[in-house]
Amino acid sequence: MGPFLTIQSITTGIFLTVGLLHLAIYFRRPTKRTDLFFALMCLMAGLAAVLQALSYETALLADYRRLYKLQVNCQGVMWIMMVWFIASLTGTASVWIRNLATAGYTVAIAVNSVASDSVLLARIEQLKHAVLPWGERLTYGVGPANPWRIVADVSWLLMICLMVDCCMRLYRYNRRRALFIGISLFITLGPAYVQGTLVDFGMVSPPLWDTFSLLALVLIMSGAMVGQVIRASELKDQVGEQERRWRTLLENVSLLVVGVGRDGRINYANPMFCAVSGYAASDVRGKPLLEIIPASERETVRESLNKAIAGEVKAQVARPLLTASGEIRQVSWFHVLLHEGDRRVLGTLSIGADITELEAAKKDRDRHLADLEQLKEQLQRENIYLKEEILAGHGFTEIVGQSNALLYVLSKVKQVAETDATVIIQGETGVGKELIARAIHNESQRANGPFVRIDCTALPVNLVESELFGHEAGAFTGATRQRKGRFELAEGGTVFLDEVSELPEDLQAKLLRVLQEKEFERVGGGKTISTDARILAATNRDLSVEISAGRFRADLFYRLNVYPITVPPLRNRKDDLSLLVNHFISRFARRLGKTIDQVPAAVMDQLVAYDWPGNVRELRNVIERAVITSAGPDLRLPESLGSGLWVSSGDNDTADTLPPLSAVESAHIRKALDATGWRINGPQGAAIILGLNPSTLRFRMKKLGIRKS
Repeated sequence: MGPFLTIQSITTGIFLTVGLLHLAIYFRRPTKRTDLFFALMCLMAGLAAVLQALSYETALLADYRRLYKLQVNCQGVMWIMMVWFIASLTGTASVWIRNLATAGYTVAIAVNSVASDSVLLARIEQLKHAVLPWGERLTYGVGPANPWRIVADVSWLLMICLMVDCCMRLYRYNRRRALFIGISLFITLGPAYVQGTLVDFGMVSPPLWDTFSLLALVLIMSGAMVGQVIRASELKDQVGEQERRWRTLLENVSLLVVGVGRDGRINYANPMFCAVSGYAASDVRGKPLLEIIPASERETVRESLNKAIAGEVKAQVARPLLTASGEIRQVSWFHVLLHEGDRRVLGTLSIGADITELEAAKKDRDRHLADLEQLKEQLQRENIYLKEEILAGHGFTEIVGQSNALLYVLSKVKQVAETDATVIIQGETGVGKELIARAIHNESQRANGPFVRIDCTALPVNLVESELFGHEAGAFTGATRQRKGRFELAEGGTVFLDEVSELPEDLQAKLLRVLQEKEFERVGGGKTISTDARILAATNRDLSVEISAGRFRADLFYRLNVYPITVPPLRNRKDDLSLLVNHFISRFARRLGKTIDQVPAAVMDQLVAYDWPGNVRELRNVIERAVITSAGPDLRLPESLGSGLWVSSGDNDTADTLPPLSAVESAHIRKALDATGWRINGPQGAAIILGLNPSTLRFRMKKLGIRKS
């Protein structure tokens, strides 16, 4: 035996030794089928190497044919075992590629068994000899290729595809392992297979190097697998130590811990679980989980178990537990899936907390909350009933009175409140025009929106437009930032223009546009802004006179006069006087901490006899002053009514002898101007004497038509 065949024999021995080693490892760990496939692959490689060595030494063609056929069969089985070894080693093989490669090699083995010579060569026609450099002779056969050889070649290509597919899949989550396996397979098997094919075709002469390249692969893989076995043994010891620690923890934790396998049976229960459930550990182990679940929940739990085996589980869920005594305990479970490696689900480990008392406390809380809610609803109904009783007179809490004149006004308020119509409220000073406007707003669908009151007499002339419509930053001196006007602030609500007749003429035109088109621009801005604010207006002047005098636009009046309401003066509803007096007495006495519960008849007669030119506002001030000065339970008037402003004799023609307010105001301004030589500004100007802003004084002069002759 020459040196080459000696090395071949040593290689054969290594194949057989490694195969037997991994076969023994498999018998110790039957779940690791990778070692089984690898062992069978090594044993078949060893047999093929023995047959190859015998064929190298044969001298007879018939003996060579018989040995060659057996060698090819062993190699076919070896390739099948390699396919399954690769699939098992990576754990990511495509099933259909694996099965196709297996089927291809199986067909090749069958064809090789029935063929005259082999599946590779149709007929071995002669034997040739290859002389190695050191003089050793090797025998090999040559002949035409078998057409069925395509089956073996296709199977080889499928195995190549399998290796590529497995390594690419493995590379996604373990790059180092994928590169190690891929490089080892392709470096050792690729060149050897090509060299063997060329020898079969007679293009090159033996020896075949596939045995030695396969030996390199076997040694590399065996070393890696044995290393894994050693590491697994070390890990087993570590896992055992960790398992003892975890078991100690689970045995002593104050939580329920139960393990359930794939078959739905309990395989572990800690003492706390046994204490709560009432079952002994030996009794509950191996018991189906569904038997300790109430019948109404078993179907739900069965579905949850099936989902858990499939890898879907809710991390935390509350489930009832049926104890040995038949009591139902509520438990909040936290579930963890237990896996075999990274793949198959072995079962679940559930950790729970007994929340029976907590759930009972929650039910008590919910019951008490329901009782409180019921009491709240009852109180609300009673409150609504009391409000209805209070409002039974006319339905407006801020307006006091039951006279026919007032009830007529309130009926008109109810009619127009449900619409978005513009309303103008007319009446003397102090009759309560703002209260009527608020009543319209509160009874409308805009009651939840803002109610923005604008006193047109109090707005500075040079800032009226900015107050109403807002301004942009830099629109005028002092406008450092953007500001929204009253109409923007009243979006979705109501704008109340008090004393609308006092607006300057240029602002009247812009207000007319708001009424007509529902849009405006800020001062200094070019962007048109739409508004959804309802407009209510009020005035104590006769607007027809103002229109004739040219101080009020007729078109604006027609827009405002959609639905006019005239509030009667107090002298025309004396029936409400006693109600108003008692109302004001109650309010001011409560505020001042006094007790006044009687109005002498003489005082009431005096109040009724007075004409009240200042209307309800004057009455309010008189009653407040009387409450302040009254010392006992009886109301006392501090002075005669009308002193200092009006002199009331009870005659009905007194009001007719009084001059109009505008005439009195015009005369007073002219007197101040004459005294200052018609100087308006400055420390000696008329504005200082009258206590007015110079711009306001100029506006009043323009409105009243006061000019220097």
